[in-house]
Amino acid sequence: MINKIYKTVHNKYSNVFKFFFFIRYIFLIFLLAMSLFLTIPKFFDYKKKEEIIKEYLIKNYFLKINEIENIKYNIFPLPNLSLSNVNFTINNSLTKFNSDKIEIFLYFENIYKYKDFNIKKMKVTNTKGEMKVDKSFFLINYFNNLKNKINIENLNLILTKNSEVLTKIKNINLVNYGYNKNNINGLIFEKDFIISFKDNKKNLDFIIKELGVKAQVDLKKNDGENSILGSSQVNLLNNLLKFNFEIKNDVLKVYDSNFRNKAISLSLDSLINFAPFFSIDTTININEIDQDYIEKINLEKIINKKVLLKKLNGKFIINYENKRYFKDLVNGYQLSIQSTFGRVNFSKIILFAGGEANCEGESVFVEEFPRLNFYCNLKIVNKKKLFKKLSINKKDEDIPFTLGAEGSINILNKKINFTKIQFNENFLANKEDLKYFKEKFENILFSGSFFEIFKKEKISNYILEII
Repeated sequence: MINKIYKTVHNKYSNVFKFFFFIRYIFLIFLLAMSLFLTIPKFFDYKKKEEIIKEYLIKNYFLKINEIENIKYNIFPLPNLSLSNVNFTINNSLTKFNSDKIEIFLYFENIYKYKDFNIKKMKVTNTKGEMKVDKSFFLINYFNNLKNKINIENLNLILTKNSEVLTKIKNINLVNYGYNKNNINGLIFEKDFIISFKDNKKNLDFIIKELGVKAQVDLKKNDGENSILGSSQVNLLNNLLKFNFEIKNDVLKVYDSNFRNKAISLSLDSLINFAPFFSIDTTININEIDQDYIEKINLEKIINKKVLLKKLNGKFIINYENKRYFKDLVNGYQLSIQSTFGRVNFSKIILFAGGEANCEGESVFVEEFPRLNFYCNLKIVNKKKLFKKLSINKKDEDIPFTLGAEGSINILNKKINFTKIQFNENFLANKEDLKYFKEKFENILFSGSFFEIFKKEKISNYILEII
């Protein structure tokens, strides 16, 4: 019975079996031919094709290859040419990059044919580069405008200014195609960051989760290759900053900006020059401010940043006008600071209830124990009004008077020396008076942080001690 069934199946389907037995040879021939097709190029000398590859990359990827140590053909994961230890520049810039490996993935027709050389995509791995900080937007523009597929893995970038390292951005990864298209991630300040471009490539989000930083940047149409226009909104730990900006010829202009949090609201305009050296011209207009916010400023920590202070050059103007109906002790304030390599000159005007104060001074903050030399002149035109704001219940003749004071303050040690104090024209303090004013100033006004000097309670106590 079994033999009968076998003979029936064999006679009926013998042609089908013969076909499958025949087709297996075709598959074997195909696999052998494909293996030879993909393997033979491993024996080619690709140094002879180097100029063709260089010409293609500069034309389609704007990469000028300066040096290639070796070119090797690989079959897996897809046929590709692996360029090892490559030195290159982008868009004929002066910034040089060194990459351990550049993989050029080939179309099948280009494995043998190089007359019309073309590639699918390119992968650049383990790259190091150093560039000026003001040229960093140039790199973003390059990736935004690149039409051909590229994948960057582990780019380490050093940003410099005047040959000094400002910061390092590590482990940068980006790809301009596929699922992760238009996303950039890496490490800055040793923290993870993410940059996500929108489809129009003119808007991006910048996030550092660990620092609570989230920024939105809208890039506008540029009026030239050396100009970048845009606006930004930055959230940093419940602090909100909005501003417009323009970058052109080593100058960053920040305008129409607003900053606010629970303690302060202000607007500012800045002009930042990156060459020939770093300098800032900034005007800050304070709209609202909490007195406690000022008192919490740690001036000692700021002064201890000697390296930063040496680099912080420029002019800073701070304006404040108290717009409250029932005004506080201070009605208005203007401070002008000129900083040059750690040397600071300042002038300020304080409008307060019943009078005003004008002060000038200078200091060298980069010294180990910086001293602030000052000259101040106070005009009291309404003593009664001033005493009322300070809650001083003291009946006195409401006669206008002036007070001039000269001296110096040791900021870190919170010590003061008066060299001259004069009331009107008929009183000039002697040595004993100066010593008395010094002791009371240090015991009362310098009993807390530096900016607690401006506490109303302390000012009241000091006036009651010296009058």
